[in-house]
Amino acid sequence: PQISQNDTNEGIDTKKDQKILLDDAHLNGEHSTNENSDDGYTNVNSSTNIDLKNTNSSNIKENLSCWTGPFPTMPNLNINDFEKNNEDETKQSSDKGSSIFEVQNLENICLGTTWNLENKNTKDLVILDPNGKTVSIKQNERLNFKPTVAGEYLIGMYNGANFEAKKTLFVNEGKGLDFEIDDDTPYENGIPSIRLYTNSPDESLVWTAENNQQKLVGNEVEVHYFKKGTYIITLENKAANGCQAKTSKELTIEEDFNLLAPEAFRPYSSDNTVNRFMPRSLQEREVRFELVIIDPVSGEVVYRTTDKYSGWDGYDQRTGKMVDFDKSYVWKVVIANAAIGEKPVYNGTVVMKR
Repeated sequence: PQISQNDTNEGIDTKKDQKILLDDAHLNGEHSTNENSDDGYTNVNSSTNIDLKNTNSSNIKENLSCWTGPFPTMPNLNINDFEKNNEDETKQSSDKGSSIFEVQNLENICLGTTWNLENKNTKDLVILDPNGKTVSIKQNERLNFKPTVAGEYLIGMYNGANFEAKKTLFVNEGKGLDFEIDDDTPYENGIPSIRLYTNSPDESLVWTAENNQQKLVGNEVEVHYFKKGTYIITLENKAANGCQAKTSKELTIEEDFNLLAPEAFRPYSSDNTVNRFMPRSLQEREVRFELVIIDPVSGEVVYRTTDKYSGWDGYDQRTGKMVDFDKSYVWKVVIANAAIGEKPVYNGTVVMKR
């Protein structure tokens, strides 16, 4: 028989167990009856609370529409509660989406280079370095960040007091470099020669010597400086991780190079190394040159040669006579094929002694 809404509200004794026509099965969209009851109804106490935690307005309306019988009073049940619950869930989801982490594509870099960062997030962007120090970037701000230490860097945000890493990047560094300057034998083959060497692995080693026109490669090289002064020597390489290492040292040259020419000679000595005047450098090198000896008083040439084995013996080629002893004579050398960085003209004075 059909029961009216008034009969439902007024004719049921709430002090006794009531027969409620809507059970859990109906709330879940199921239309079967409870077989534990003789008449197919479910016995529910009137004080029973209905859990709305996982229920929304849509499925409640759908479930209720399946029931054709009367609707008993359902305490604490309000369809508007479901609507508000859905709005809160949607707002929470939207709030979470607004703080989604975003950072432009970044790659691992080498120590000494820079990351260009822009924060497009709603929270501060935080960089955590290998030593635990942090750098923050405000919303819509940019930062050119140059790491000072190598290692692992974390980029992320703070959620309350907790740091949440979103991206991991690495700052690499080149392998340590060092080299030695060997100036114990400053001349080789008649020219200034300083040996440079390193025990570092040969990974594209490149030497740069100040005022030297050529770059040198390898674990051991030589540099040639013809003028006194202080020069910077730099060694660099590129390691397997793509990072470059570099180190520099100073090299000091004490005096100008002047062909290792002696200041005097003794033509009557039996020692062939001192009884002729010929700059040592010209004797040891394979160069084309001309040597002239000039009388400082008259300015006339007393000797001339292009043969490194024919040093001046003290005789004036014009007269065939020995020049005066203990007198300074001017010498001049012009080199046709000077070395890189070498001047082509040298000069000085020499004294002939007994």
